[in-house]
Amino acid sequence: MNRALARVQRITAELQDIQAELFETGTSSEAHTPAFLDDPECLDVLSNFKARVDDLRRLLFFFVNNLTMEIGVDQYQAIHAYRLRRAAELLDVLSRPPLLVLSGEEEVMIERSLTRFLDKYRAQKPEFGS
Repeated sequence: MNRALARVQRITAELQDIQAELFETGTSSEAHTPAFLDDPECLDVLSNFKARVDDLRRLLFFFVNNLTMEIGVDQYQAIHAYRLRRAAELLDVLSRPPLLVLSGEEEVMIERSLTRFLDKYRAQKPEFGS
């Protein structure tokens, strides 16, 4: 494997570890502020990290988009598959103990979105859920 790809795999694992650590800190059963938020440099560090991740996402989107075209994969199907994976990941996060309590309006919004999605999916795949 190419050194750059091996490095991407290592960094991906590290990012997953960081995400788990931040998530666990933020969802502790104890009602306290995560310790790292008390650090005066927290905002700068997290803002800089977010900016680098955003830049990398844009670059990766460009690479993945070009790669799908080069290898003959339908880019719209690839984007759709990515969006489905991302939606599933977001639903997984939402199914964990909540960081914030949802308002009634937020609950209704999520329920409507999920219902709309499931209704459209069932119309395309009648065997789903039977």
